[in-house]
Amino acid sequence: MNPSAIKRMEIVNSLALVSDDDLDKIKAFVNGLLSEAGHPKPANRSLEGIWKDKGFEKIVELEAEIAEVRRQKSPSTR
Repeated sequence: MNPSAIKRMEIVNSLALVSDDDLDKIKAFVNGLLSEAGHPKPANRSLEGIWKDKGFEKIVELEAEIAEVRRQKSPSTR
């Protein structure tokens, strides 16, 4: 594993120990570093079509199937 990947993993692991208040400070600091370096904000990506050709089109009544699964999974109100 390269040294950059190890450093990134160490940072991520350390973030789990940081308080919520300090996370806001860290986020602001990182955003400042990125803006200073001229890194553009990542563009929003559309999720449209991600389920295409995954087999859901074979389900004739998809909405009814989804409703049935939700009904089965929800706690009984009896």
